[in-house]
Amino acid sequence: MPYLERAYNQRNPWLLNVQVDPAMDDLRSSPRFRDLIRRIGLPLPPIDKIKSRVQTVVGAFGVTVL
Repeated sequence: MPYLERAYNQRNPWLLNVQVDPAMDDLRSSPRFRDLIRRIGLPLPPIDKIKSRVQTVVGAFGVTVL
């Protein structure tokens, strides 16, 4: 998160990709990440949609989520 905050403060245009970047999947349900998305001005997906996406991706690799 510190790198994302720094990118936000520097107005890095890459931040427009955080909603679709698979590297951010683990952060999507974090309150700090969601606050950052709100400050950027991007739409916030519902938490249940985030969890469903993570389970789908994890399930595609044959990993069981408890």
